[in-house]
Amino acid sequence: MLVKSIVGEMVREKCKLYQDHPDTVAGHIAHERAVTNDYRGRVLYELLQNAVDRAEANIWIIVDPASRSLTVANDGKPFGARARQNEPRSDLKALCSIDTSNKKPGEAIGNKGVGFKSVWEFCRSVSIRTKGEADTGTWAIRLRWPLEAKHLNQWEDIESAQLIRSTLENSTLEKKFYGRAPSFYFPEFISNPAWKEEGAVTAIELEDIEPDAFDLLLSGPLQELKSAPLDFVCDIRTDGAPLNLTVRSESEEITKHLFTSTDNWIRVDVDTSLRSHDLKDAMVSLGFELDRDPRLVLAFPLRTEDQSAPSGKFHGYLPTEVETGSPLHIQGDFYLSESRKQIDFQNNRYNRLLLDAAVDALIAAVLREPGVAKLPYIFRVFRGRGILAHALSERLTGNGQELSKLICAATSNTVSPRKSYFDELFQLVGEYIPPKTNGHFFKWDDHYLHSVDPYLACFSKQDLKIVPTILDRDSSQDDPIVTGTCSLPGPSSATNSSTGLFCRGRVAGNLKG
Repeated sequence: MLVKSIVGEMVREKCKLYQDHPDTVAGHIAHERAVTNDYRGRVLYELLQNAVDRAEANIWIIVDPASRSLTVANDGKPFGARARQNEPRSDLKALCSIDTSNKKPGEAIGNKGVGFKSVWEFCRSVSIRTKGEADTGTWAIRLRWPLEAKHLNQWEDIESAQLIRSTLENSTLEKKFYGRAPSFYFPEFISNPAWKEEGAVTAIELEDIEPDAFDLLLSGPLQELKSAPLDFVCDIRTDGAPLNLTVRSESEEITKHLFTSTDNWIRVDVDTSLRSHDLKDAMVSLGFELDRDPRLVLAFPLRTEDQSAPSGKFHGYLPTEVETGSPLHIQGDFYLSESRKQIDFQNNRYNRLLLDAAVDALIAAVLREPGVAKLPYIFRVFRGRGILAHALSERLTGNGQELSKLICAATSNTVSPRKSYFDELFQLVGEYIPPKTNGHFFKWDDHYLHSVDPYLACFSKQDLKIVPTILDRDSSQDDPIVTGTCSLPGPSSATNSSTGLFCRGRVAGNLKG
């Protein structure tokens, strides 16, 4: 059979490497363990991204408690034993190596070729089944970590098994690695695998997971994936295919969209072409290749009013561990860490340029998009924490002119605001009040006169009615609807006016009105 001979040739090549270059083999064993540790908790994201890159319409995650297995399957292109047109190597060859991949940045979610090794956090045996092309039929391979001689007893390719056994027994590998091989060296060929997933073309199964590891997989990574926003995954697809993910177990079946639905999000696609020259220059310094301008999206959830709602994430098509500090989600072609968990904004100029573009787009969206301006949590977006908050602070601290425009846009588009809305508004004003500078050489009186007063004066406008005057107590005792408002008196004129304003001053670092 064609695939069997291809796998057999790969086995012979690796046996020669094992015999001739034991230090390289030891390095691969150690590197595979390091990759597994680095990718902890990301296994389902990694398998999902592989499925997304080739699926036609559907992806399934199937949990089988009876066999303690978990399968990720898709209905797209088969797993190839031979390189397709314009591919440097076959899927099989790419999987059975490390740090190589057929995927190109900007055309597939993963492109470093290492994420698959994350499976070894939870199991020691993985099978890849596929319904191949007409001349290969249905076949599978099994990988084990680490591979040892005892695993060869049931191989149907007896010739390859004997060669591997001899290689392991006669190697000069250092003692702590003796008798072992990296998982990707010696794939076990299976000619007629049992097919479990109706409608699927390729399935990756984590087999015979230990009970404790199985429970941890279900309560940790699977639970996280089921609750995670996966609505930006299909952004990577050039065909715009609206993929769906089904998670199936004995007790439940849930389906999640892998594309942005207008029922759930206000989506703002950011034009990064204005920064194209700087972005390309920064990409060159990273060795990061994109044959188009980077994608960048702001996504505002439509149904997030609860202040305890989870914080939004930065996404590289799949969610990273980096939070935006508010309900806002930001998705784009960021340069991610190898594990795809983190984004370096401090030392990576390319990522910083995308972040600056996101800040510009966020401010523009509030000013120009009424749907964004009237979101009940919009002030929280500007009072977040972390990376985004720092970038906003650089732009808005002491800048009463710009902040007052944002507040004016928000209040003009909000219907029946509650008292808490105005509390957040004044907290936002306090967030960006200009700080005292020049140490003790700059008097506090001068600071208020030359910095604070001009800043607060920006919010004293006739068309900016931000002071609640009438509350509808029948609507809620704790958080009533505000039915009457007035403008904020000017800081300098307030003392000479018959209309005064009482401010409590600062509470926990914020201005409370």
